[in-house]
Amino acid sequence: MVLIATCLSIASVLEAFSRTWWLYCLCRMIIGMGKGCFYMIPMYIGETARKENRGRVE
Repeated sequence: MVLIATCLSIASVLEAFSRTWWLYCLCRMIIGMGKGCFYMIPMYIGETARKENRGRVE
């Protein structure tokens, strides 16, 4: 998740200072995939956890 956050941060800065249309679109695509990963990773971990460990926050 740290790697995804780093990629999102870099893509956000690049998007803010992009001067070309294709770089802006590329950064938007990276940001969109990163946001999707932030939602999917915890859901995947919750679904694949053993029954006795589900819902436990450690």
